[in-house]
Amino acid sequence: MSIITVVKNSENLLEETIQSVLSQTYSNIEYIIIDGASTDRTIDVIRQYDGKIHHWMSEPDSGISEAFNKGIYLSKGEWINFLNAGDVFWQRDTVERVSQCFDRGLILTGFAQFGKKMIPKKLLYNWNRLNLKSMVSHQASFVHRSVFEQIGLFNPNYQLRMDYDFWLRAFRQYDFLMLNEILVDYDPHGMSGKPDNIRLFYAEERKANCLNQVQNAFWINLWVSLKCEIKLILFWFMD
Repeated sequence: MSIITVVKNSENLLEETIQSVLSQTYSNIEYIIIDGASTDRTIDVIRQYDGKIHHWMSEPDSGISEAFNKGIYLSKGEWINFLNAGDVFWQRDTVERVSQCFDRGLILTGFAQFGKKMIPKKLLYNWNRLNLKSMVSHQASFVHRSVFEQIGLFNPNYQLRMDYDFWLRAFRQYDFLMLNEILVDYDPHGMSGKPDNIRLFYAEERKANCLNQVQNAFWINLWVSLKCEIKLILFWFMD
């Protein structure tokens, strides 16, 4: 399987992610790092593990979607997982445990923890509403290559919610298996977690709901807009 890490200017976060991947007990891992032309010491960190990383590249890109897609193009694994800089697997045998379910579906997912919270907040099922079951963590998901070949890669028109759009497309055609366990401890301070990006985050979610013709998109997007305003108010009070 292929594990892809995308990174830009994260010299203080990347090494922990690299070590988490390299310490996995599952041996059949192809590890790929896509760097977006970092200007800090990120490249120096990557070079420390040059002999253990199968592929890495550093060049400008248009954003996270393009970086994800570059990783997919480079990868050769039958299964693909995205573990971004700052994210780590929950345990050393996480990938090995997930691999035991590879014969049970083409999309496997679980919980991602950040602090005392988890994404998603509860177990999801294939009969859930499309927009609800698309609220899964891409860090805690393992997707068979054939899914990308069938529905396409990540849409570069999204800067933050490309994963949400991908799930909306994927779950129209594929069932998934959600494991009732934590698979990843992820860093909530990425692009989507920055206060300046809150409006864009929810705007892209509304856009994805409309373009993917999610049932009751009008009412769902009203609720999404309300959540956006509530979060902005909370950030304002905490500032």
